[in-house]
Amino acid sequence: MSATFNAFEYLAYIIPGAVLLYAVLWLSPALKAPLVEEKKIDLGSFGIFVILAFVAGLLVQAVAHYVPDRWVMRPLGLVHRTDALICGQDEIKKAIGGKLKQDMDTTCGSENSRQAVLRRIFADEQLAGAYHNRVELFEGRYYLGLGLAAALIALIPISIILRPEKRLIIVPVLVIAAILSMERTSYFDRIYARELIQSFLAGQP
Repeated sequence: MSATFNAFEYLAYIIPGAVLLYAVLWLSPALKAPLVEEKKIDLGSFGIFVILAFVAGLLVQAVAHYVPDRWVMRPLGLVHRTDALICGQDEIKKAIGGKLKQDMDTTCGSENSRQAVLRRIFADEQLAGAYHNRVELFEGRYYLGLGLAAALIALIPISIILRPEKRLIIVPVLVIAAILSMERTSYFDRIYARELIQSFLAGQP
């Protein structure tokens, strides 16, 4: 097991978690970050805060699975474009079917079969993808945007509770920031889907 966090963990968990923690500390100055004193942060204190941000980021991504992913973005067709990509374009569908040696017309007609093909694509791409680093980069940016959106949405009721006198300023800012984060999430999801399929098809047979 690696002793350090990788780039994906920083993008997907630590940054959204740090944003949430710092925002809560800003909204309620009476709170103190454990082991982190103002204007006196040593390497050990910073390491503790990174771990706390990572834990907070895990919780944020758990929230993001429902809001905004499942309850907002997925119904609007703004994420999970990989499903549509493997069955929506005949050329790509034919290339995937040839590499996997299966009938994609039959596969695309069944939700379970389609999910099974996606799992094979994810697994094969990780093992032998031609551009796996690029795929992982855009996947990390996708989860960064999703995590930031979830953190900003979670901060709306928190800000109303902790700073009710400033809610007319803070809440609109959080709403706008969450919408922009969801837009970036949708953008990187589109790139990630394309890069995943390209890396899979260009990888070793």
